[in-house]
Amino acid sequence: MQWSAFRLRHGGQRVLSSHEAPPPTPSMTATINLNDDEVKDLRELTQVSDMAGALRCALDKYRRYARRMRLKEISGPIAMDDNWRTLEAAETDAPGSR
Repeated sequence: MQWSAFRLRHGGQRVLSSHEAPPPTPSMTATINLNDDEVKDLRELTQVSDMAGALRCALDKYRRYARRMRLKEISGPIAMDDNWRTLEAAETDAPGSR
């Protein structure tokens, strides 16, 4: 996403022009040792060229995946009545149904 800042006409603050909020300010610094193949794979899979952006993208995608898997674990079967034939017949046999 491209971010551009501009000055308001009457000397106001600089404002970011975009429909989304600006990227979060990092609150933690971490050192990660990756070999060349891991760096190449990360950039290709995320389609983000800078490493910080690629790592952030990969982390976001993993977090979404992990949440989905957690929801899948807690979900269960839905009890359904096998009465669709009866309901269908009641609908089609009802007066004014055709």
